[in-house]
Amino acid sequence: MNYQAALILRERLHRSCSQQDLCRGICAVSYPLMLVNRGLCGFLGSNSAILRSAAVQRYIPENLRARANALDGVMITAGSAVFSLLIGLLGEVMDFRLCLTMGGGIALLASWLLIHGRRRDARLVYERADAGAKVG
Repeated sequence: MNYQAALILRERLHRSCSQQDLCRGICAVSYPLMLVNRGLCGFLGSNSAILRSAAVQRYIPENLRARANALDGVMITAGSAVFSLLIGLLGEVMDFRLCLTMGGGIALLASWLLIHGRRRDARLVYERADAGAKVG
């Protein structure tokens, strides 16, 4: 038993609260926060998908849109599979929480490098005016 678990056990015995009471207390806070997090992620993810779809419709020629969307789907699926396998393999030799933290850090770094680091290039894609539209 590690030191942290021993402290929790000692405090629980001191307060004479059961495992069920402890779980109720933790779930009373963590479950609503998880629901808010999932709602926020869903909202932001759907907004991102709408922006990407609009950019594809405006920027990529009509005869290449299906290929671009297919490539996007394949890359997302393959990337998820490969990185799930890598994090799972790391989880066999390291603490699982550390593996998830490392994976999240890699995802944040990739987002920063690929999106924030190239925001000028991305702005040209999202703010491109239609050729036939009247401006002004």
